[in-house]
Amino acid sequence: MRTLLTPWALALALPLPQALAQQACAPVNIIVARGSTEQPGVGLMGSISSAAAQQIPGAVVTPLDYPAQLNPYPPSVAAGVVSMTDLLTQQTAACPQTRLVVMGYSQGAHVALDTLCGSSLNGFTPSAAQASAVGASIAAVILAGDPTFVPGLPSNRGTSQDAGIFQTRDMTQCGDVPAKTLSFCDTNDRFCAGGDSIPVHLSYFGNAAYVAEAVEFVVASVGAGAANGTTGAAVRRRWAREAARLPRD
Repeated sequence: MRTLLTPWALALALPLPQALAQQACAPVNIIVARGSTEQPGVGLMGSISSAAAQQIPGAVVTPLDYPAQLNPYPPSVAAGVVSMTDLLTQQTAACPQTRLVVMGYSQGAHVALDTLCGSSLNGFTPSAAQASAVGASIAAVILAGDPTFVPGLPSNRGTSQDAGIFQTRDMTQCGDVPAKTLSFCDTNDRFCAGGDSIPVHLSYFGNAAYVAEAVEFVVASVGAGAANGTTGAAVRRRWAREAARLPRD
């Protein structure tokens, strides 16, 4: 299986409905939102998206078209949410059988969750949760260095027990998206843990264990959805098992 910056990515130069109409529906579309200041494309998250695509027959990788600017940051996030909402909505309408994997790094993770879960964070453009509309098509969500990181969730991976630099996210509008998510954040990360280390923020894709776990999760989640006629039944069972192990007050 070859990797895949496919005609999907090339077609982003076309109006989205036209681009969708010109492409055969892939079994799996991996949508990647890059981090702040990364060049257009998949950025550092490409180490995970390409490895996962190689293991999923027919999968394609679609970089999200958005500014990924650090300054000003809120308008860039807002533009990313609009772009991802449009892409998810039109993808599910044109190719309802396609399983969707959403990946986001740093600002891209912020964009992904603002799209799926909605947001009313101070200083940011409010967004409506898309989980109820497109959630059935979502097989997996992979995040790293999320500035809106919420500690204590079963989906969390890494060493951080601290919240991201922005207000803790309201997870009530996320539907079953958290059960399909892995979110990587390590202690002292400047953005997802409120620390002071940029090197930690850049380190996730050089961590072979993290990359392997993320790829395995995506491949298993896509397989679970196809086998069960629903997205990630096995993943939801894993969420329930892990939630049961969380400390109780």
